[in-house]
Amino acid sequence: MRLTLILCVLVFPYTVFSQDSFDIEQLAPMPMRTSNNAVVEGFIDNKAYVYSFGGIDETLVPSGIHNRAFRLDVVANVWEEIAPLPDPRGKIASSASRVGDTLYIIGGYYVNTNLSEESSTFVHRYDVVNNVYLSNGTDIPIPIDDQVQVVNGPLIYVITGWSNFRNVSDVQVYDTRTDSWSVATSVPANIQYPAFGASGTIVDNTIYYYGGANGSGFTSRNELRQGVISETNPLDIEWSIVPPAGRATNYRSAGTHVAGNPTWIGGAETSYNFDGIAYNGSGGVEPDNTIKSPSILSDEWIETEGELPMDLRSVANINSSDRIIAGGMKSGQQVTDETLLISFDVLMISTKDDEEKPQLIKINPNLVDDFITISLDREFSLPLTLELKNISGQVVQKFEATAYTFTKELTELESGVYFLSAGELGQKFVKR
Repeated sequence: MRLTLILCVLVFPYTVFSQDSFDIEQLAPMPMRTSNNAVVEGFIDNKAYVYSFGGIDETLVPSGIHNRAFRLDVVANVWEEIAPLPDPRGKIASSASRVGDTLYIIGGYYVNTNLSEESSTFVHRYDVVNNVYLSNGTDIPIPIDDQVQVVNGPLIYVITGWSNFRNVSDVQVYDTRTDSWSVATSVPANIQYPAFGASGTIVDNTIYYYGGANGSGFTSRNELRQGVISETNPLDIEWSIVPPAGRATNYRSAGTHVAGNPTWIGGAETSYNFDGIAYNGSGGVEPDNTIKSPSILSDEWIETEGELPMDLRSVANINSSDRIIAGGMKSGQQVTDETLLISFDVLMISTKDDEEKPQLIKINPNLVDDFITISLDREFSLPLTLELKNISGQVVQKFEATAYTFTKELTELESGVYFLSAGELGQKFVKR
């Protein structure tokens, strides 16, 4: 079957992580060394927890694949073992997602003693508040593992992946309200789209997924795919490829987004089997030790180095700036028990050309918590209609300015990057 200090330019112009603006901290180790485990966050009364389900132990043999599950109390920095997945066979390459107070652990695969493999149909449901599993959800129609999995409101999108003997192009959508499955627009059935071991994220109504492997030799890929979900029909998706710009191939990294910008943590450039041995016959695979993010500013794929594992199945999103990864595989195919907290901060910068333009709309500060001060040039006539747009260009707020300098409350605004504009003029800022 198929850091340590980082500088990372984000997906759109003038937005960067500054060299001093994030940190990586090693938290308490997991109760066991485990890799290819499903990781996700959960909250109880706003207190953050990290969960790990299934995986493979340091033996990297089929008998080392397990169904054990663990929970990290982030504040106390203490791991505990919780009830195992209600699947006694144990599995790897499943994906976990959170919708409200329920975690959904979907798919994965089993490796038999003869090394044959079988994709899972299970949808396990875990009640975060009561710390118990609910009854399993309705089986996924097409058995799946190593899939991309993202959440859009009450819907979980299961995108491409491996099913028993082949890559699939299907996009299966689970409605957590009705415990039912629907079919969304498939990814195109060509070499660029179907993949296993890819990972992704969703920003507003747009899905991004990157890397993975496919083809006759399970070759790792460098495509960044984009799927725009229709505003009127959540099953209607317009798929496209973001043009290549020097990015590396990628396999089993952790996909997330920071300030609305797709970001991938860890992984490897070469695809490999469950034991960390390359499909191409080149031997053991090494982590690429990078955090990756596309940059329109430089029209390049930015990769920055740090000591990060491969064989990841996701990341726990603790808040707008903190991400936690747990387990994975380090250099020499060493399965790890490490827990890493990666804390990002986002700053805004301008290019020289931008600085030379008259700033008719000024915002202070550019990195916003709850309030911003807006200053308008006297060239404007009042009252003036201002629009607040998100990263996708959608208007999320519209209001009238009746003074040239005033304060605007943004406490209800979600974290992300925004544009405040009057017609074609505007300024960017980041809401933490």
